[in-house]
Amino acid sequence: MSLFLFPATDRRQLALIVGLGVALVALNRLALAVHDRWDADYGFVAVVLLQAAIYLLAATVVQRAPGGVAMVAIVVGVAAALRLSLLFEPPIHSTDVYRYVWDGRVQAAGINPYRYIPADGALVALRDDAIYPNINRADYAVTLYPAAQMAFWLFSRIAETVWAMKLGWLVLEAGAMFALVRLLARLGRSASQLMLYAWHPLPVWEIAGDGHVDGAMLAFIVFALVAWAARRRLLVGALLAFSVLFKPLTVAAIPAFWRRWDWRVPAAFLAVAAFAYLPYANHLGTGVIGFLPQYLGEEGIADGQGFLLLRLLALFIGPLPTVATWIYLILCGALLAGLAAIFVANDHADIVTTTRQAQVLIVAFLFVLSPNYPWYFIVLVPLGCLSPWLPARVLTLLSVILYAAPPLDVDPWTVTVQSALYGSVMAALVVDLCNRRHLDRKMLKPERSWMREH
Repeated sequence: MSLFLFPATDRRQLALIVGLGVALVALNRLALAVHDRWDADYGFVAVVLLQAAIYLLAATVVQRAPGGVAMVAIVVGVAAALRLSLLFEPPIHSTDVYRYVWDGRVQAAGINPYRYIPADGALVALRDDAIYPNINRADYAVTLYPAAQMAFWLFSRIAETVWAMKLGWLVLEAGAMFALVRLLARLGRSASQLMLYAWHPLPVWEIAGDGHVDGAMLAFIVFALVAWAARRRLLVGALLAFSVLFKPLTVAAIPAFWRRWDWRVPAAFLAVAAFAYLPYANHLGTGVIGFLPQYLGEEGIADGQGFLLLRLLALFIGPLPTVATWIYLILCGALLAGLAAIFVANDHADIVTTTRQAQVLIVAFLFVLSPNYPWYFIVLVPLGCLSPWLPARVLTLLSVILYAAPPLDVDPWTVTVQSALYGSVMAALVVDLCNRRHLDRKMLKPERSWMREH
């Protein structure tokens, strides 16, 4: 379809969006070229922040441009190019995907992946030079995530390679994008606004680039939104269970989908979760529970070193007592429970409200955990496509700065970088609240004027 068939204004907008899309794809190659470290990767961070700026400009253009077939084709084409440019590249900031391939290989050999750690002598015959040497925690950690295990086995049947595993996540992500288009249509919005998700740098790098399982977590919460819009509450609970079983972060969003006295969502959630564990039940206890204390120790959750607010407090007043961690968890747990109770009691069924509440719950949960990994935030991107929320957008676009610091929570520079990220989110929250108060006052003025006149 020739651009000359469109009016001059539309041609300029289409040409601009094509140029911005090409720039995003070109910057993918530049980011790969300048990347040279697993930590403090300043060149990579600078390029992806430039991508974030281009993304924001593109989002402004798409919001104002007519959403015709040509614009949708551009959005989809650039989204595909962004992902294909990274599909066959090795991961640059995480080796998690190698464990996924390994677990698929172990299951294909008829062995429960919870039974042995990768370094166990019983699995020597499965070792190779491409996957096994890159597995993290190979000498002490068994696997996690039972729903993901099914995907690991399925995707590794394509090929026991990193690209095949990444391709599997991208297929699920494509399904999520199709679901987003359906939801946008229900909201009366153009399919071209899929660009708010599809061109966002974070899912591109973390799913197509590093092949994180979080892509499946993201996909299933989007599928749950489709079921929610169709008022199929049992299906909502089942899909949320799969999302949580791929990665537990979305457990925080469940209250946004659960109405008071409605047993269907929690019942379906628990039933599917229990069913998903059954194939691995004979080694589940020693596998998952056995590694959990070590994992909590690694992430600084057991001693409080993994919580940014506690680290900042310790900088000002000195070492904190052990009880400080428990006090922090109790207070934060009460805050999250309070938010959850408010949302459960809010009798609504529309997509926008549900999506916004899910974002609030997930952001609050992530703020409490203060993770040092950008891929933890990708689930917020599709939710923001449906209901843009400034704090979540700031968090997802700036999270790449975490790659500018060592992945150690106790490192002083990491504390500085995390403070910059979460401080920006808090500033965005204040701005958002002020804007909402201003809008509420503007809406009240006509009503008060009408009352005075009558």
